[in-house]
Amino acid sequence: MSKSKTLIIGGDAALGRYLCQQDNTLRYTSRRNTPGAITFDLAKPEHFDSLNHFIKSERIQNVVVLAGITSIKLCEQQREYSEFINVERTKLLLDMLHTAGCFSIFLSTNHVFSCNKAYTPWNEPSSPCSVYGRQKHQVEQFIQSHDLNTMVVRPSKILTKPFQLIDNMVNTLIQQQTFDAFDDHYFSPISAPFIARHINTILNKQTSGIVQISGAQDICYYEFLKKVAGMLNLNANLINPIKAATKGVLATKFGTLQPYTPYQETTSSQSIEDAINDYHYLGER
Repeated sequence: MSKSKTLIIGGDAALGRYLCQQDNTLRYTSRRNTPGAITFDLAKPEHFDSLNHFIKSERIQNVVVLAGITSIKLCEQQREYSEFINVERTKLLLDMLHTAGCFSIFLSTNHVFSCNKAYTPWNEPSSPCSVYGRQKHQVEQFIQSHDLNTMVVRPSKILTKPFQLIDNMVNTLIQQQTFDAFDDHYFSPISAPFIARHINTILNKQTSGIVQISGAQDICYYEFLKKVAGMLNLNANLINPIKAATKGVLATKFGTLQPYTPYQETTSSQSIEDAINDYHYLGER
């Protein structure tokens, strides 16, 4: 990470935990009373004042904002509350960080787009494919209209541990039982180490704008899990293809973004094989 003092808001998040595990100098927040963490809950107004005091007293310079409701299903089911957290309170937080003189990273999503085509460019008109994506887009608009010192980072799907789908499949196949997976719902996986390297670059540059970080290709969950099973020497024939609609899930055809950074250097995408290898599941079995 950057040598400047950096705070992770959302240390409970899987990516937040990974970043902190890689760099023990990072400070981080938690909604729980976790030893070593700064208690912060977006839903609690009194926490904003204490966080602001901490940032100023510790002279925090960089902040990575990961806190929020990230479940697409939960955002659909609890639209009013998720908008309160993901939009209203997040805008308040980012504005506070800007006023405090911090550079911040806001983790957005590829769901700000329709997911109807591959390799969506960064300047494509927004057409959110989910409530979660619409909420992220609202915050992006706020950042841009208020000229905040914030970098918007749009990733495709991040594989962080624990990734419940992979864990459930592995445990099921080990027991020689069948496992269902969507063959019409596509995504573009990237690993936690891959996005962490990009975050480190962004923190060192401290430039506002938009960055897109993506996997190299789209793959349906069925083919992805078969690939993981094969790499783990498990019986991929036990994985059954099903349609997303049978589980009440809205299928998306594409998850890839056109990699983009405002910096001089070019960006690269990550192969599916590298994303799986980075997940470190192979080394644990």
